[in-house]
Amino acid sequence: MQSVARRMGTVLALAGLTLCSSGCFKTRVVVRVNPDGSGELLVGNLMSRGMIAQMEKQMEQMAAQMRAMGAEAPTRKPIQETMVSERLLRHLAPIYGEVEFVAARPLEQEGYVGAVAQYRFKDVRKIWVPFGNQQGQAMGAMMSTGEEAELPPVESQRDEKASIAFDWAPAAAGGGKLTVQMPKLPEREIEDDPNWELPKESDLTRQIAMQGEELAQTLGIKPGMTHEEVLKQLFGGIEMRIEVQMAGTVKSTTAQYPAEGRKNAFTVFLMDFGKILNSRKGLRLFSEGNAMGGDVPPLIKGVPGIEIEQGEVVFEIAP
Repeated sequence: MQSVARRMGTVLALAGLTLCSSGCFKTRVVVRVNPDGSGELLVGNLMSRGMIAQMEKQMEQMAAQMRAMGAEAPTRKPIQETMVSERLLRHLAPIYGEVEFVAARPLEQEGYVGAVAQYRFKDVRKIWVPFGNQQGQAMGAMMSTGEEAELPPVESQRDEKASIAFDWAPAAAGGGKLTVQMPKLPEREIEDDPNWELPKESDLTRQIAMQGEELAQTLGIKPGMTHEEVLKQLFGGIEMRIEVQMAGTVKSTTAQYPAEGRKNAFTVFLMDFGKILNSRKGLRLFSEGNAMGGDVPPLIKGVPGIEIEQGEVVFEIAP
């Protein structure tokens, strides 16, 4: 019975990890700033229906095995309900600084489901956007222990090395200057090498195989998959985007990446793994050791699907 319980814990831990950093997952954070420096923070998380179904199946099978052995399986809500839990999303508010939870709504998009959490802030200087995995950890805890269980504490102190900060200087005639301070990310270079060949397998595929069939099934990994197929299965659906939007008029800006189709909106952080893994440099990035390791993502230039601002980004805003 202990082995079943351990496997159940593994899948539940995987659920939290998947909600944060692996599997077919999309996250979009939007910071909307008013001409007086107040605004709202929108945090949207989507997970593929296929990944949710695989994880639900694995967790239910293990729970059934535990009950058959006379043990009590952990109570939990379905993953989709957990993602839109107002209790959870309100609990996570301190992750972003001085924000107030307003509402949450379900979200569906082309085979993905999830939720958008809306937070309000009075002063953009007192909020931040972290790169950490606290949301995934908290969701994993809720799935393993139930809606009413005590949630793990969240860190309310900004990590300067792994979060985006903001400054605001009001102008006498209204509006002002918004400064977005990007954390200093480790820089990596992927040199062109005409002799490089994509490996057929990697440490990643071997590690997954060592963890057992249940984990591989949950991740959608099938026998005979190549290294490239495994990479695209695990990471190809991931997209992480952080965007800044202005309610006033942007008179000037140093931002490099206007958001397509959205007025006065600019991308400050984007990692689209579908595009990354469709490039030769992107495949090398995921094939050579711990290229993506560390507490914060690296800054890699010249790889499609990566748009990350550096240093300070300034917006002059009129009312």
